[in-house]
Amino acid sequence: MKIEWYSINDDLSIVRHPPVNLETALALADHYMSRANESFENGEEAVAATMFGFSRSENEFIEIVVNGSDLISYTYEAPDPETPALLKFLKGRFQYQEDLATLADLKERIRAFFELVSIQLLDLHKELKNGRGR
Repeated sequence: MKIEWYSINDDLSIVRHPPVNLETALALADHYMSRANESFENGEEAVAATMFGFSRSENEFIEIVVNGSDLISYTYEAPDPETPALLKFLKGRFQYQEDLATLADLKERIRAFFELVSIQLLDLHKELKNGRGR
């Protein structure tokens, strides 16, 4: 499966890139992690060098920010089909955030995003949110 990836430029705008396979996605994680301990001239340059993500659609994506070699901010967002129709406007999205400590942890999340179908991915993140995940 190929999934679109995105990055942030120095103007803090989202830059969409062509879809990539899992192997390339993991290589992108390596690349961004390699910049974890660099110093930057300004905040915009730092964000551009450390923030990226993968998107299945406008509504389902993961966003990654490498804050350091042992601190990676990870966000998963997706529509929640279990939300009643009347509440979808207010609460129709599921969001999960966590701080990861290692590149291996990050690669596990990326691998899941590429290998699981949407409902499995949503269930995984709900379990993580409830403290029952892996």
